[in-house]
Amino acid sequence: MGGSESERMLRVLEVAQSGDEERIRALLEREHSAMDEELANDLKVHAAANWDAFYSNVTTNFYKDRHYLRAEFPEIMSDEVRKDPSAWCDEKRTPSNSRPDVAVTADDLDAMRQDDNKLIVVCEIGAAVGNSVFPLIRANPHVYVYACDFSSEAISLLRKHDEYNTDAVHGFVCDMTTDHFNEVVPMSAVDFCTMIFFLSCIGPAQQEAVVKRVFKVLRPGGMVLFRDYAENDLAMLRYKAGRMIEVGFYARGDGTFAYYFTMDRLATVFQNAGFTVLENEYRKKTIHNHKRGISMNRIWIQGKFQKPA
Repeated sequence: MGGSESERMLRVLEVAQSGDEERIRALLEREHSAMDEELANDLKVHAAANWDAFYSNVTTNFYKDRHYLRAEFPEIMSDEVRKDPSAWCDEKRTPSNSRPDVAVTADDLDAMRQDDNKLIVVCEIGAAVGNSVFPLIRANPHVYVYACDFSSEAISLLRKHDEYNTDAVHGFVCDMTTDHFNEVVPMSAVDFCTMIFFLSCIGPAQQEAVVKRVFKVLRPGGMVLFRDYAENDLAMLRYKAGRMIEVGFYARGDGTFAYYFTMDRLATVFQNAGFTVLENEYRKKTIHNHKRGISMNRIWIQGKFQKPA
């Protein structure tokens, strides 16, 4: 089907807004051809460099702080925030940085829990430049966060943030497709792991192994709090031909990756890793661009997955 790029986007928007599964399937079959295998392999080899280039270009200005975590994931919030998620406090914790910026050991965590019986230990996987970490430590003074990301540039920016506090956060570079994560974060020591738009960056063949590594660091009864892209989200539908690596897995124009989950696929990944599914559902939102006069249907997937006690 011909026409300009703007005409193509209008067709994609119309199909997305219809919500008609047959029309969406026809669009995907018509326009989403597979990427050249050699190019796909080259992008995988240079994945870290592509993410570093992304953060070098956008620095800390691309993502907004994820204040919605206050309402969506009250498990990691303070008692005050749980009672009223909308009662926002802009007061920042003054970094004391009395602790060396090294990974806290299991013995350290035991001592910290003795000093603070409200302590919650969180591992933020795919922390990027801190858009979840800093709102979290601002909302809960009783939290310690291991913050890891694949991109060394992202972690460098996170550590330079004026709220970076080694008493509350340890940021480190980590490729979750290797065992390095389990060498840094103590086994069976973490209360919650957050995975916010992270697992979609990982190819489907490696996702289960990544989740198994996460399983190892959680305490019995610990949970993964999850949010990511869902199948048939507008961002998925508007890919051009030649960007699909495999079904559901795409390469963006900047060389970074995105996988779009179904509920069944997500449940399978976590159950095969040993988790119990507590929550697994689509979240839909229509975003209105009044300047352009268009409405965009966005679809995310959100879940809570628990390690058996």
